[in-house]
Amino acid sequence: MFLLAIIFNLFSWCIVLRLLTVYVRAERKRDRAGQIIAKCNAFSKSFYDASVAIGGYSITKSDLFLAKFEQNLKALTDQMAELKSLAGPDRHQKIDDMSTLLDRAVNTLREAKAMADSSIETPHAESKARQMYKEVRGYADQFQELLRQLAEEDWRLVTTPQADGKRTLTIAVSSAATGNLLLLLGLFLMLFRHRQSSK
Repeated sequence: MFLLAIIFNLFSWCIVLRLLTVYVRAERKRDRAGQIIAKCNAFSKSFYDASVAIGGYSITKSDLFLAKFEQNLKALTDQMAELKSLAGPDRHQKIDDMSTLLDRAVNTLREAKAMADSSIETPHAESKARQMYKEVRGYADQFQELLRQLAEEDWRLVTTPQADGKRTLTIAVSSAATGNLLLLLGLFLMLFRHRQSSK
């Protein structure tokens, strides 16, 4: 009987360890989801800031705007690499699509910079600038859609309450601890009876 109680107690602690492993994995997955969401938001902001900076540069020719533009382009490249490392292989196609789109968007932004650097006024310059603005706005919309698709699963993970996992783990630990107490009580009673019978 005592051996059966020990086996049951060991089994309950194995269940606790398994639940703890599952819980820790789920928390890591939620943490990674939060990081992906943060990187998506940072990417979106960097693209917006790069667009605003090139617009400011085209109006003022200020080196401050140019530096901000270059800084945001570098940030976009870094954020793309970070997103790829955070996202699982199942999402690398979306990252590759974003990378291709980023290359096209950067080319358009660099073309806008070259146009701003050119002091030659042409009859089509204003029309070309409007067209580039529409292209950049279109890229921003496409990025927003790709980022939404990329982070959709992550938003679900982050917004889903994890109370059930914690509660299940707490119940399992409580049950195993209660089993330990009962086992110790049984051991104590067994030793007490053994001592009584030997007198």
